[in-house]
Amino acid sequence: GTDEFAISATGANPGGFVYLVDGLPKAGDLMPLNGHGTTVGEADFGDELANVGDLDGDGRDDLAIGAPYHYLTWPSDAATGLVCVMLSGTLTQGGPLDLDDCDYLAHGGTNAGAAMRGIADLNGDGLRELVIGAPAWSGDGYFGDPRTYIVSGADIVNYNGSIQSLPLTA
Repeated sequence: GTDEFAISATGANPGGFVYLVDGLPKAGDLMPLNGHGTTVGEADFGDELANVGDLDGDGRDDLAIGAPYHYLTWPSDAATGLVCVMLSGTLTQGGPLDLDDCDYLAHGGTNAGAAMRGIADLNGDGLRELVIGAPAWSGDGYFGDPRTYIVSGADIVNYNGSIQSLPLTA
């Protein structure tokens, strides 16, 4: 077995793409993970890619995809940022994937998703946590203080399918 890897094409229209490659690529092996429909082509879906380790406890690494320039409502809001987590089971199902296939989808403070990392279990539930950076967070939607959010691995595993707001208490 060879490792999989992801390639980002943030300038692709509309909204950017992430390509998943299974092992050593050959011509035609790129499987697009489509960011279409996220915004008006300014989301830069895939601006940040992160192997976040095993968030769901299945023994295989998972992928977080950031779109820090995503807007909930264009053009009235600042970029709230968007984070999509794809668990390994979703990544290995084959075929093109899009935002509907995210195992966890959340938006947060300005530019959330500009940085993401998986970290050790902090709350004792046996699952790793996800750290999400929002470098220009502001409660009023304008550039301001940076924020860091911590999302429990259990929240990712128990995701209900609707877009989550990152906790403002982080």
